[in-house]
Amino acid sequence: MRKGAFGPGSKVAVIAMEDHIEVRPIEDIEWKMDTALASERSLSKLWDSPEEDEAWDHL
Repeated sequence: MRKGAFGPGSKVAVIAMEDHIEVRPIEDIEWKMDTALASERSLSKLWDSPEEDEAWDHL
């Protein structure tokens, strides 16, 4: 990482890969996280049910 790439108090995302770790400004991935969280909320309405739990119980 370049010296001075992030200032004091900067928000960063730490991403663990198989062979290295990346530190990125949170703004670079924030929109992706928003999409993932919105999708999770929407899908949970369909998937968070006793029927779904029973269907996946064998795994």
